Amino acid sequence: MRPRICALSMMFVAIVGTDALGAEDWTLSLTPAFSYGRYQGSPTRESVTGGRLFLDAQYFERAGLTVGGDYANVNGKPGYPDIAQYASFLSGRASYVPDAVPARIGLRMDLHAVDNNDATNGTDQVRVLASRLSVSDLGGTVRMDVGYASSRFGRSATQPGNLEVRQWTPTAGFGLNGEQWLQLRGYFIISSNPVRSQGRDGTSALEVKWTYRPERKSDALLENVQLAFLLGERIYAVDGDSAAVYNLADLQTGAIALSTGWRVGRSTSILLGAGWEKYKTALARENVSYTSLYGFLALAGEW
Repeated sequence: MRPRICALSMMFVAIVGTDALGAEDWTLSLTPAFSYGRYQGSPTRESVTGGRLFLDAQYFERAGLTVGGDYANVNGKPGYPDIAQYASFLSGRASYVPDAVPARIGLRMDLHAVDNNDATNGTDQVRVLASRLSVSDLGGTVRMDVGYASSRFGRSATQPGNLEVRQWTPTAGFGLNGEQWLQLRGYFIISSNPVRSQGRDGTSALEVKWTYRPERKSDALLENVQLAFLLGERIYAVDGDSAAVYNLADLQTGAIALSTGWRVGRSTSILLGAGWEKYKTALARENVSYTSLYGFLALAGEW
């Protein structure tokens, strides 16, 4: 992974400039988060608990770096082992406004490393390189971007062949007024090995997010409300907004989530959320559908 980290660092310095490396005009934030979910109808899984810690550094509107890690534990039903998973994340982003075009152009690169104790090794040793190119107007009312992610999985002990997953995510965002934002994102995922992706060599889904941010700001006030839902099918997705790799997930066939953020004081925010997800798994050559209900809490401190 070292060559990829070097490439990300070179991209960051080239776009931002070396003067930013020694500047004091950085905004830092530390975000711990916790989640818990239960499965209904799953033949193999009972519940899942997770935690993560992310550190973010933002240099004005020009650049930013994020580093973090998370832990998840999937509790299996009787006869099925638990899975403990650790993941690390590194992301760099930069943007600039060209003289000839009244728009802001952004570039982001993410690296994921995911390891677990899956006895089959089918979801272990996952390495992901993701990138995103975006264009937005200076008024912040329209944003278009396209993302690409390449995921490599470890060799399975029970299923033949290597597994590489490629993902394209075209996205369009629109400001409905000064307080609302609508985002549409397509997921187009291609698997190199259908045997290891429930017989699918390709899946597609549409994700819709509506966000409300009140213009009036004060202490202890509502900061945002977000409603999101997913239509279609996707497997082994990489979610750039939440910095998550769905390597443990079965075929996802739908989802809905609601979250709300509150600013407490001048430098602390609280995010509360809950969601419902629907999955399908191939067990004994039969497709079994099940659902998941989860909740999460995140705290963000800024300085």
